[in-house]
Order: sequence, then C-alpha cells, then structure tokens
Amino acid sequence: YYQFRTLFNGGSSLMERLGELCSSAKVRVEDFVQVYSLRKWGFVGKTVAVEQIYVHSKMMIIDDCIAHVGSANINDRSLCGNRDSEISARIMDEKWVAGAMNHREVLVGARVHNLRKKLFQEHLGVIDGDEIDLKDPTCTEVWNFWIERADRNGYYYDRKHDIDKVWSSSLRDVVADNSRYGPSQF
Repeated sequence: YYQFRTLFNGGSSLMERLGELCSSAKVRVEDFVQVYSLRKWGFVGKTVAVEQIYVHSKMMIIDDCIAHVGSANINDRSLCGNRDSEISARIMDEKWVAGAMNHREVLVGARVHNLRKKLFQEHLGVIDGDEIDLKDPTCTEVWNFWIERADRNGYYYDRKHDIDKVWSSSLRDVVADNSRYGPSQF
C-alpha cells in the first residue's frame, strides 16, 4: 500500500512530481520511468499461489561500468550516518570489454556488464533458445522484450484468484520454464 502510494498515488507521489517537472518539456514520465516487482509462485495444495518478493537491498548499475549495491535508502535516516546502520559497496571494473549503449559500441566493465546481463536474464526469465541479445540494455529490442514479459507476467498475476480459468498450456509453459532456473552465478 505505502509503496504504491509513495510512487503513484496523490499529488506528492514520485510519478506525479516527475510529471509536473516534465510537462513543460512535453515528455511523458512513463516513457522513461517504469516500476517493476519480482514475484514468486508455488503450489498450496493444488492451488497456484503468487506473491510479491520484497527486496530490501538496492542496486544501481551505471552504463555497465560501475555498480552500487547496498541497503541504504535515499532519506536522512540512512544517509546522515547517525540513525539507521546501512552499508553500500561500489564495484568498479579494471577490465574493459566491448559492450553497447544506444546502438553504439562502447567499452564497459567486464564484471559489471556480466552482473547486469545475469540480472536481466533472471528477472526476464531468459532461457536457452530465447532470441534476445542483452548486450545493449538501451536498445529497442531489449525494451520490447522487457515490456512483453512484464505484461505477460502481470496478466497471470492479476488473475491469481481465477487461476483455474487461465490454467492453459501457455501458463503451464511459464511454470515449466520457471522451474528450470537455478541460482544465478556472477
């Protein structure tokens, strides 16, 4: 409830405030800011149960070169240093490899690039045989693949209460595919 309210609901929500800032530039915030959540599924008896996964850690990957990973929130409780105890690590590569940003070849950090690709694979449910190249996180193909997966997963999640009505071969495929994923190795 509070996550949704903070992000989307009311005049002081993040999206509302960003919308006000972008309105003079005639830019739609939704074209640049998207919010997703991870969900898990399982069986309770013979019924499929789905729930959101709440991850407290935060991660920011910048241009496949630097990664910040930690638990600090962007507020005074976490950042002033005299209230909540938090930790953060910055990962900077010393080995550079060929990568891509916005359809242009660039040098990226080998470990950070690999970390981002592994996270995309895990979060998008990419398996062998999926025809998607995750080298360029800003390209249209990756964006469209992300949106399609999010829409499909949202469709099944929204119908969790009527799961028997949508328990089709396509949902069985999703469940079968998800059972093939193991822990990511970085």
